[in-house]
Order: sequence, then C-alpha cells, then structure tokens
Amino acid sequence: MNTIKVFKLDLLSIKPYLTLKNLVIFIGLSVIYTALSKNPATAIAVSQMFALLFSSYPFMVGEGAGIDPLYRIFVIEPGDVVKGRYLIAGAFVVISLIFGTVLSLIISQIYSIKGILDMLLLNVPIIFLVITIIISLEYPIYFKYGYMKGRTLAGVPFMFLGIAFMVPNFFPEFVKMILKFFVMNKGICIISLVLIWIITLCISYTLSNKVYSERDF
Repeated sequence: MNTIKVFKLDLLSIKPYLTLKNLVIFIGLSVIYTALSKNPATAIAVSQMFALLFSSYPFMVGEGAGIDPLYRIFVIEPGDVVKGRYLIAGAFVVISLIFGTVLSLIISQIYSIKGILDMLLLNVPIIFLVITIIISLEYPIYFKYGYMKGRTLAGVPFMFLGIAFMVPNFFPEFVKMILKFFVMNKGICIISLVLIWIITLCISYTLSNKVYSERDF
C-alpha cells in the first residue's frame, strides 16, 4: 500500500512538468528527427529519451522540496520508496513506448514509409531493453547520492551508449560478425538478452534498496 502512496506522491510532485508544452516539444522533435532519418522508430527513441528524463524527476523534485526526509517522518519504509520509484519509471517507459509507437505509425503513413510493422517489431524491444537498462544503472546512483550529486555519475551510461553507437564505424567487420551470429542463433541470443536484462534489474533494485536504506537524511 505504501508503495502506491509513494507512486502517487511522486507523480503529484512532478505533475507541473507534465505539460502541454513538453508534449508539443516531444511531437515536434519526433517528427523532425523521423523526417531526417526516414526511420519511424526514431519517434520511439525520442519518446524513450523523454521517459528517461522524467524518470529522474522524482529524485530532483524530492531533493529540492525535501520530500525524501518526509517519507522517513511518515514511517514509510525505504523499500517502499524504492519500489514506488521503480514503478513510476516503468510506467513512464511503457506509456512513452505506446505513445511513440502510435506516433511512429502515424508518421510512417504521412511519409509513406514501407515495412513499418517489421521495423517496429525489431526496434521496440531493443529500445525498451536499452532504456530500462540505463535507468537501472542510474537509479542506484540517485538513491545513494541524490539527484544533484548523482547526476554527473548518472551520465556515465550515456557515455558508454555513445561509444556503443560508434563501434560500427570503427569495427564494421566485428559488428557484421555479431549480427551474423545473432541471425543464426536468434533463440539463444534473445534468451541471453532477456536474462541479462532481468539480472540487471534485480541487481539494480537490490543495490538501490541497500544504499537508500543506509542513507542518512
């Protein structure tokens, strides 16, 4: 029950940021980047960047408004706060994913882009896995150091993500070999990726629970 209370309080605290202006910015960026890339999946990627941004807002607002210490005063267990924040992050990811998918379908019709369903079936799971793993890497940092101190360290996953995107340019043959292996062993690769995702989430949650329980406000 306290987990839902935390979810509702965090959602209420960041409500001022869930504005029509931000929605217009999101739609505008999605249309612009999709038009430039000719890839409807870009709309999904943009939506997930917004989800990633908003998932950090409960920490930012909680620290600025002194909400986290209030949870202790109201005898809300640290574990419930952790669950509530992971729950709100998951909600942002799923809602943004649905919104981005719908928008990508609309954009594909406007620009007469073919093969949209196959493209979405490939890109949606990959984008979902990447964003949720990044959030899983960021959350223990925010729970331990807070938003202001932790945001620099939380940027490290983006650095590794940028490096990952550069790999194909420097090691094209290696990337081709990996892709070939994936195509020939789809089942094993998919199961492995799902297992890595589950393990990452479990480690992230356990670590977040530990460091937040030990944190002194």
